[in-house]
Amino acid sequence: MSNRHTTLEEWILQRDKQPSLINDTSSKIKKDFSVELQAEAVFRQINLWKEALISRGQYSFCITDFRRLANEFILVFSEDVYAYAFQSLSHEAISKYADSYPALKQRIPDPTAADPSLTQWAEQWLVRPHFRSYKQRLKELSSAEQSFLQTFIAARLQEHVHHPPSRRTFFELTAYHRMWEEGIGAWERSSADPMQFSREEKRFFSALIANDPERALPVCLQITEQLIEKRQTDAYQNALNWVSAVKGFTERDYFESWLALLRRKYRSLRSFIQELDNVDFLAKHNNDNTK
Repeated sequence: MSNRHTTLEEWILQRDKQPSLINDTSSKIKKDFSVELQAEAVFRQINLWKEALISRGQYSFCITDFRRLANEFILVFSEDVYAYAFQSLSHEAISKYADSYPALKQRIPDPTAADPSLTQWAEQWLVRPHFRSYKQRLKELSSAEQSFLQTFIAARLQEHVHHPPSRRTFFELTAYHRMWEEGIGAWERSSADPMQFSREEKRFFSALIANDPERALPVCLQITEQLIEKRQTDAYQNALNWVSAVKGFTERDYFESWLALLRRKYRSLRSFIQELDNVDFLAKHNNDNTK
């Protein structure tokens, strides 16, 4: 009998070893991650197992066994864990995950199963949307009902982002639930003037930068150029605020290259270049990186 160490493939493919693999891994995740982050860790671990099998040329031969392992692993964690992970996704997006891992259907709330009275409350609330009352209502609901209400209201508000009260509440909601894609998409489709951003929109973009700088970067670059293209002094000054924001979360080499690009692209806009020269971004950036 071989004394060699058990390989990852054997842990995944041999049913008698799978319970130990699941228990050991899930225990570590529960120990190392908060409830809000456990589902992300679950899917990250499943993807690591999958990538390991693919790299060894084993995956195509054990898809059925691998999916069984993944589904059993998913079921170790409670519904609340997945509610946190999927709170920023639409029901359609969640369904795509469930197509790959059917066990999620037992862990993800079904929006279509919501109490009709909750839909009625949402419809009445949408007549005069107010974010504080929405948050208060969330506290009274189960995880499944919270998921439904969030998805339902976000979709309805997004249909009316041209209406200022709905728009402000929409961006409050998307920042609160970290629905970055929905917020960015609504902003892009509405072609909003950055000079007219509401307090709620500004808070959304600040939260986006703080929580997902990689996704925020192209948005910040686009907004900066929109402001420069307005060719107005107040817009130039506003653009410098976005330049400063980009400086705050990018590497020095990238920022310096982008700043040089702006100078070349808008060299004919003397007022803008003068405003840019009034703030020594490079000196600040160098100092920040030498602390």
